[in-house]
Amino acid sequence: MKIIQISDLHIDRKYDKNKTINKIELMCQEIIKRVSKAEQIVFCFLGDLINKGTPENFSGLTPILESICTAFSGYDISFEFIPGNHDLCPEAGGMLSTKKFNQYIKKYTGYSFSKRNSIHIKDYDDIMLVLAGSVCHLDHKYGYINMTQLANKISHLKKPYLVMTHHALFGDNDDDISSIRNSNALAFLMKSEFFVGFLHGHTHGYKNIKIEECQIIGVGPFLKDVPNINNQFNLIDIHKGQIYQVDNFYYREDLGKYNSITVYENKCNYYFAKSVMDLYSHITNNLVHSKYSFNLCMQLETSLSDFENDIKRHFSGNIKNAQDLLASSPPSNMKYNHGQYWSSDVEVPGFDYVVNQLKSSPNTTRAVLPLISVNEVIKASNYGKNQDLPALNIVQFTLDNNTSTLNISMYFRSLEVNNFLKTNICEAFLCAERIARDIPFIKSVNLSIYAAVAQYCDGYKAGNKVCTIDSKSSEELTLDLSLHKFDSIATLLEEKKEIRNYSDTTVFDNMSKALAAVSCLPDMPHGVIDAFNETKIRIDEYNNLKSKKAMFSDLSEAEGLIDQAMTKLINKFRGISK
Repeated sequence: MKIIQISDLHIDRKYDKNKTINKIELMCQEIIKRVSKAEQIVFCFLGDLINKGTPENFSGLTPILESICTAFSGYDISFEFIPGNHDLCPEAGGMLSTKKFNQYIKKYTGYSFSKRNSIHIKDYDDIMLVLAGSVCHLDHKYGYINMTQLANKISHLKKPYLVMTHHALFGDNDDDISSIRNSNALAFLMKSEFFVGFLHGHTHGYKNIKIEECQIIGVGPFLKDVPNINNQFNLIDIHKGQIYQVDNFYYREDLGKYNSITVYENKCNYYFAKSVMDLYSHITNNLVHSKYSFNLCMQLETSLSDFENDIKRHFSGNIKNAQDLLASSPPSNMKYNHGQYWSSDVEVPGFDYVVNQLKSSPNTTRAVLPLISVNEVIKASNYGKNQDLPALNIVQFTLDNNTSTLNISMYFRSLEVNNFLKTNICEAFLCAERIARDIPFIKSVNLSIYAAVAQYCDGYKAGNKVCTIDSKSSEELTLDLSLHKFDSIATLLEEKKEIRNYSDTTVFDNMSKALAAVSCLPDMPHGVIDAFNETKIRIDEYNNLKSKKAMFSDLSEAEGLIDQAMTKLINKFRGISK
C-alpha cells in the first residue's frame, strides 16, 4: 500500500492552472514508477486546499483531482481529505465553518467534518487511517483535536493505524502558536499499541520525529510558495501495518522535475517474542518488503512444553527436514547436513559432549557445536567459486543459574527467513528436546538466533538439497528428449526452480548438449530451445553477479528473472503457450 501525503496547496484566484497540471503530471509519473496496479494507492490531502477561506477557490482543485484520476486509470486509488485552517470559510454573520469544505469533498468521500463529528476511520488492507480534524473547533489561529472523540474512536481499533491531521504536533519556533494546542494529550495516546504513525501538514517543511514506536511525519507545501522551501510531497510505503519507507519528493523549478530522497527506512534487526509464531510472523512481515537485513538478532523465551506445542501446531511440516539436518549423516536428498559435523571423526558424539559439559558445569562456555573451520571457509570460497558451506556456523548451549532454563545460541553466516527459518527453529527445539532427555530438570528455553545476513526468498532456496535433474548426464537427457519424456523433464525442472539452487549449473550444461543433439527432431515442443537459451543467459548473469560479490538486492532481482525464465521453459516443455 502507498500513501501520497500532500498538504498546503493554497489554491487562490491567481493559481496557474497549466503550470499546476504540469506539476501534477510530473508527480504522477514519479509515483507510477514506484507502484503496482495490485496495491492500494491513497492520496491524502492534509488541509489548506484553498487560500484564506475563499470558497470559490475549491473549484481550482477539480482539475488536479481529475488529472490524477486520468494518470492512474486502471489503478486502485482513493482520496482522503482533512480540513486546514485556510479551508474554514465564513458563513453569514462572519462565523467560520467547514460547510463549504464538506460540500466539496462530498463527491469523493462519504464523510464530513464538524464539531460533533471531527474524527473518521477508514479501513484499508494494510492499515487503518484515522482522519482527525484539527480545525473543527472553528478557530484558524491554532490546532485543536477533540481528544474525547479521538480516544473513543481508536479504543475499538484492533489493527495498526495512522492518525492524519492538518496541524503539526509541535511549533517550529517559540513564537509559533499554530500547532496543536492540546498536543500533550495526543502524545500520550501515541503510546497505544496500534498507533504507528502521525501524518500532518502545515509546517511548510518536511518533518520526521519519533515518539515511542510512533513515527511523526510532516510534509511541506505542495503548491504554496514559501521562501527556501521546495514544493513537495511524501510517498509512504506501508506493509502489514508498518511504515517501511518514506520518500520525500521536492520540485526543482530550475530543472522542471521532481527529485527524491529517502528520509526514513524501517531497518529493524532485533526481534523478541514469547511464542514461535509471533517471532516468525514479525520477522517475515518485516523482511518480505526489505528482502534482507544485516546483523539480525531474534530471541524467543518459552517453556519447553509450549515450544513443543508451537512446533507441532505451526511447523509440523518442517520437523522431518530438521531431523534430517541433525542426523549423524546426510540422507540421500542432501549434499550435507549439520549433524555430520558433530558425529563424524569426533572423539565424543556432539550431543553426548554437550550433555556432559552441562552436567559438570551448568554455566559452561564450552558446550559448543561448530560446523566450520577457517580452512573449510577458504576452501569453499575457492577464489569466488561458490562451493558447499553450511549457513549455520555454531550452536552453543548453557544453563541459567537455576539450571531449569536452557539457553541456545545459533550463529548463522546467512539465514533465509521465509522458508528455512522454520526448519532452523525446529532444529533448536529438537536440540532442546534431546538435551532435556538427559537433563530432565530443564523446563524452559531461551533461544537466540544471530545472522550476519538474513534474507527473505519467495522460493525454497536450500543449497544443500540434491536436485534429481542435476545427476542426469547429457546422454540421459538426450535419451529422455528422444523418447518424448517432456512432462518428466518439466517436473524435474520444477524441483530445480523450487529449491532455487542456481549456482550448480551442471544440468544446464548437460541440457545444452542434449538439446543440440535432438534439435533436428520434428516433434520437439515449440519454443523450447529459445526458452532454454534465455534461461541459460539469466543463469550466467546471476552467477557472474555472485562472482563479483554483488549486492543482495541485485542478486534477488537476478533470481527473479531466472524464476520467470524457468517458468517459461517448464511451460514450453509441457506444451503450454505462456
